[in-house]
Amino acid sequence: MAETKPLQPAKGGGGYGSVNVPPEGDVAAAAEAPQSCVWNAVHFAGFFVGGGTFILGSMCYLYPHWKPSGHDAAELYVLGSCGFLLVDVLEFFTFTAEPLLRRNIGLSTVGSTLYVIGSAGFLPSVAAASPQLGPWGFILGSAFIGSSQLWKTYRIGSAGGETECAPGSSFAVANLLRDRDQFTQVGVELSAGMGAWFFFFSTLMYDYGPIDHWSYLRRIIYLWIAGSCFFFLGSLFLGVRHFVMGR
Repeated sequence: MAETKPLQPAKGGGGYGSVNVPPEGDVAAAAEAPQSCVWNAVHFAGFFVGGGTFILGSMCYLYPHWKPSGHDAAELYVLGSCGFLLVDVLEFFTFTAEPLLRRNIGLSTVGSTLYVIGSAGFLPSVAAASPQLGPWGFILGSAFIGSSQLWKTYRIGSAGGETECAPGSSFAVANLLRDRDQFTQVGVELSAGMGAWFFFFSTLMYDYGPIDHWSYLRRIIYLWIAGSCFFFLGSLFLGVRHFVMGR
């Protein structure tokens, strides 16, 4: 999910790649170089659309007597998952200087790809042919995204706002809240992580049932809506970083 400004050698949050390429090997300068307005707009839009369509898609399931609800929900999930994947692919091919950073982004990219597959698996025609594709696409995708986002949050907390994960550095909660820059980085990364873990556990509940009881299924849907709201919250933090803070 969205990388916030990479803090020096590795990374931990928004600010992104480089328009003016720094001297070769100057990873810190590359991390701090600003992106273009177009890059920031596309980056934000992918995350924003992803979170928003996930909320709408989850809410469709609250109306089971509305015949198109299942199909519309799945289509909204596909659109949102493609938005998340756009964000990750954009980052993966922008932040190329630091291998550890690319591995971290790569985990999210795998997760978003699984979300696209899982979303398609909830289309009624696909679900009829392969009923496990949808749930397990989301379960595995959520595990990848949730783990990646926790790793990003850990790296932010280990950086202390100076050099990320420098030798001898250790994680501290105070580092996550030390200033507005750190706080908004955590807002992007941890919100997306919370969204993923909500989907992970609630989709496990969905897979193991019994979903023929409406009261049980409704609780799952509410958890999906909550997870979607966390994704959407992460996009709002990213918007603040891009368009208010200029990161």
